[in-house]
Amino acid sequence: MRSLLAGIAIIIAGATPVRAQTLHEEILKKQCEEAMAEKRRSSPSKDAEALTSLCMTFTKALEREDPYQRGLKHLADKQYDLAIQEFDRAISAGKLDSYYVRGQAWLAKKDYKRSIADFTETIKNNRRDYFVYVQRAEAYVGDGDRENAIADYRRALTLDPDDSTKKQISVALKNLNAKR
Repeated sequence: MRSLLAGIAIIIAGATPVRAQTLHEEILKKQCEEAMAEKRRSSPSKDAEALTSLCMTFTKALEREDPYQRGLKHLADKQYDLAIQEFDRAISAGKLDSYYVRGQAWLAKKDYKRSIADFTETIKNNRRDYFVYVQRAEAYVGDGDRENAIADYRRALTLDPDDSTKKQISVALKNLNAKR
């Protein structure tokens, strides 16, 4: 518990380099989650109560400082321009997952070319996520590129999506083929 408290104090004081701090934050978040889970399983002591309170404060502070988390909140609130700005910051900081959610924001704004570019970047980093192909296919449809949309829907089907998604893809493919 002392190492957890010391780690939180170091992060709050900003006494670690940025890369080390990010890694340290991830470790501390995991330790906080474990501490809070332990508290729920057992009868809490005063130390456990204090630790849980500190961990909750720490986690909330990290979320306020994390552009990715702020971007997700803006995206959920349909504040797409703000979300895109936060995801730009997260990408600059090396958080590659941000391409995917920024692509969703571009798609919501009907900026299909930028959406396609971000989903393509996501696919470069993770070719096994069928939903990225579905999202890029939707962007291709919006952009009027039927052939690439069909190719992405078909690729998504090869990645074993759940039954509900398979049905949605089948309907989308049927509609695209009917427009020929």
